[in-house]
Amino acid sequence: MTKKIPISEYYDLSRFGRYRAVAYVKILGSDRDAFRSPHQQFLITSGRTIFSQKIGLPNTSNARKYDVIMFNGSDISEIYVKIVNDYTGQTISCKALSPIQTFRDPKAALDRNNNLHLLYLVTPTLYIHHVVTPTGKIVKRNYHKQGAIGEPRLDSFANGEVKVAGTVLYDPKKARKEAAKQKKLSDRPNFVY
Repeated sequence: MTKKIPISEYYDLSRFGRYRAVAYVKILGSDRDAFRSPHQQFLITSGRTIFSQKIGLPNTSNARKYDVIMFNGSDISEIYVKIVNDYTGQTISCKALSPIQTFRDPKAALDRNNNLHLLYLVTPTLYIHHVVTPTGKIVKRNYHKQGAIGEPRLDSFANGEVKVAGTVLYDPKKARKEAAKQKKLSDRPNFVY
């Protein structure tokens, strides 16, 4: 059985440093003491904030702030979205989205519903478009390839819509199926012996 628990909702992890987590599991109806899991160490450190935007009414409990953070680990760079209650300072959500290529700056914009749109490069030819709600829920994740003309970008319209421009929508599953259908150079026709 697996159970995921966001420990930042129960413990203050606002200070930088090394932490260690251990789970104790008690089975209902059992006379035995709780089972102890192996410990897991993790590090909390800062990343570089590349986009920050406040939403909601200032100085009220629904005031929030989006922070898009890039973290350069030892091997890869990753992009995170952190949502903070701007009134209390409490972190509502902090999610790692994916690895990121750092030679193109990510694009960010808010739509009329205060959803955060992010467009960033994950391979030299592939972009990801994420849409994140003010509660931290990821409601959209699309892949895009660069179009024939112009730079990939997020366009904001007067009606509050945000759309990806300068790209072609890409489906990795469909591309894999198409690649599997293509004949390889090593394939021989049936009539050759």
